[in-house]
Amino acid sequence: MASLAKIEKQADPLVDIDTGMLRRNRALVQNTPGAVLFLGFGPRAEWLRRLATADTLIKSGYDPEEPRDEHGRWTSEGGATADASIQPAAARPDDTQAKKERFVDAHLADAQKAADKLGVPVENILGLSALESQWGEYRFAAQGNNYFGIQYPAPFATGSMLTEDGKTKLATFASYADSLRSFVAESGSVVQGISGPSEFAAALQNSGKYGIKRGGSKVPTYIHDTALTIQGLRSIISRRKI
Repeated sequence: MASLAKIEKQADPLVDIDTGMLRRNRALVQNTPGAVLFLGFGPRAEWLRRLATADTLIKSGYDPEEPRDEHGRWTSEGGATADASIQPAAARPDDTQAKKERFVDAHLADAQKAADKLGVPVENILGLSALESQWGEYRFAAQGNNYFGIQYPAPFATGSMLTEDGKTKLATFASYADSLRSFVAESGSVVQGISGPSEFAAALQNSGKYGIKRGGSKVPTYIHDTALTIQGLRSIISRRKI
């Protein structure tokens, strides 16, 4: 591939999303586990990035008309607007590498203990909590240390918080570690010994506690999104030693 310096000298050059060849007015979409990277220059780069993202989401079954609740789950009853979180946690452009690194640094030790107990890769635990808590930024994680979307009552909970519509209580915890202990107590047997990211996510969804719409049907992209998030953390985790 041509160097960035060479590319910048061309008039509005971008890379064909289908062939990978340098062409004008196209965008490079690098599809790798846990990442969707867009490279391009010129006034049309952002428009092309959005178009490619929309095409990817539509192909994966995303419905832009279906809203999501405050916890980021698809719902047919109000909640946040649909575009509040439309990509897997590991793929959103605004999720900077630094944010992911901080999340791993903060929770790797606790996640490793649970992973060893369950016989699963540590990235499965971290990826699930990253997706459910949106890297710790959802209100229930930031204010209630609930990183796994656990409803109240739950083991090790200190109390509860209501969703904005007042219909659901989510548990609060003293720490990430206690939220993880609760997850292990409630769902550990569901994922025991399951290493594959997609199989791990499928087991959780089949349990009826994760990736389920309020009406009871399965979120079509849940397994895909969870697997991408898990895979996207592997390179970060591999650079760390406990």
